[in-house]
Amino acid sequence: KFIYNTLPEVFPKSYLENFKLIENNLNLLNWPEKPKIIFTSYDHYFNDAFKIYSMKETFSGTKFFILQHGHQGHNDLCGSFYEKKICDRYFTWGNKSKDKKVLPLFCSTNIGKTIKRNIKKNIMLSYTEFPIKPWKQQAYPRVIDETIIYKNDIVNFISGLKKNLQDQIILKSFHSDGKNFITEQIKQNFKNISFIITDKKKRGYEFSNNFNLNIETINSTGFIELLSMNIPVILITNKKFFIVKKEYKKYYNELIKRNIIFFDIKKASNFINQNINQLENWWFDNLTQ
Repeated sequence: KFIYNTLPEVFPKSYLENFKLIENNLNLLNWPEKPKIIFTSYDHYFNDAFKIYSMKETFSGTKFFILQHGHQGHNDLCGSFYEKKICDRYFTWGNKSKDKKVLPLFCSTNIGKTIKRNIKKNIMLSYTEFPIKPWKQQAYPRVIDETIIYKNDIVNFISGLKKNLQDQIILKSFHSDGKNFITEQIKQNFKNISFIITDKKKRGYEFSNNFNLNIETINSTGFIELLSMNIPVILITNKKFFIVKKEYKKYYNELIKRNIIFFDIKKASNFINQNINQLENWWFDNLTQ
């Protein structure tokens, strides 16, 4: 029963029965033949037509370049490990590496962007509705047991905030599978909390101008974007979902020391309870900066 219910959602249709159809339809697309370089940051994850096109062209000598997407590149789990095996060059959001394939660039999603702050609420907390059925190997929740840990951490953190702060928090959710497993639990526990539902038309950091503090719950795109724009942000995450390469740990350790990264839910809520009215002093302190 488990296999019957799960397999259709996790097994790629294009691998089983759709490959030839996609391959034939590539001829109908206005994509270049034998380009010198294919450069991607995202389509090699979910766009099957692009994957097959890239595979065929690289077999003919085209160079394949990948630009870091969010936290990818900071760990050696499946995504980053495989990306660096198949590409000719890997461009990061600024971090250097001992790997000769890796070249540092900048945070490409917000380069040249500025945010004019117009504070309306104290806190925005961002979270992801991770699938409750097994899916790809990654640093984040990928099975129901891990998603429950992630959900409980969010609920416990909000519970630890003072009542007036609970009324001042907005939750921003990103749905990876269309389900509301975490959202429904939060709504049951906190009747007055408001939600923002995001889509791909507006990036996460574009919501940040209305809040004194942004809270991220996974070490990914949103956290890195806000750091790069010097917008007050805290990462609250379980150590189980926090995996970074040894060569980058010294930088993350500095963020931990300056109360930008928390693994302890209670410490995180206490810090915010005590500092919500003096966030500017903490964030723009010389050591934090």
